[in-house]
Amino acid sequence: MDTKKKSPLAGGADWEIQYTIIDPRWQGLKKIVENNIQTRDIQVAKIIDVCKFLTGVQVNLTTYWFGKSNLNLKNRLNYLVRTSYLVKHTIINKKTNYSFPVYTTGIASQEDLNKPYQHNFYTSYTIGQVLKMLSANQFFIKLTHVAHAKIKHNIMLPFTAEVEYVLKREGTPKDREKIKKIKIISVRDYPHDIVEIKRQLPKTEIEENEKVLVICHDEDSLQEISGCIQDQKEKYWLTTDESLFRGELCNAIYTLSQNNCIKKEMIQELQ
Repeated sequence: MDTKKKSPLAGGADWEIQYTIIDPRWQGLKKIVENNIQTRDIQVAKIIDVCKFLTGVQVNLTTYWFGKSNLNLKNRLNYLVRTSYLVKHTIINKKTNYSFPVYTTGIASQEDLNKPYQHNFYTSYTIGQVLKMLSANQFFIKLTHVAHAKIKHNIMLPFTAEVEYVLKREGTPKDREKIKKIKIISVRDYPHDIVEIKRQLPKTEIEENEKVLVICHDEDSLQEISGCIQDQKEKYWLTTDESLFRGELCNAIYTLSQNNCIKKEMIQELQ
């Protein structure tokens, strides 16, 4: 496979996450925060709190407040990091030195989040777990553009996350009978990960009103995983990082046909 086209969220042996460790006594620059935090910053903290980890691009995708201005986005995120409203970490490829930042909530955001804050909570997650969450969060964020949705991480393996949603054109979260559920499996570039997911997929029980979305880091892993879901193919959607990150959500989904061929399908409900 051409490594130049490899997704930065694919993972692998050369990738690591460098966490920022905060002294538990540090409480952030509360006075500055109180005087300068805007409504959009609170919204950013809330969505990061739900998602646990987000890249800068994903932060902007949640609101579009910064438009196409990467400089404005970068400057605002840096300000929120300096005040400990957010915490910035670095995902880096040790072989190529390519890196990108990811963000978690910081101690100074706890009042706006109305919850106690645990210093350095993020260090319990491995690089593989973070990359899985980032890929699941990409689907969730794009889904929020067409649906009222909520995401839950840390669910039972082999799943990465679970999303409940109601399409905006069909109702609100109060319409319980219209709520749909998608469980997400994220496949990253770790041999043990792929082996374990392939082992568990045939035994995975899927409820009647559920779909399972499998996000693969590339088309090779998508082909490999598709062979394990043929008995329940109508319950599965498949996608790749490339399709999910670059295309419209409704055009990013693959399904298995009756003769088990992989085909890209326009998903009307995700428009």
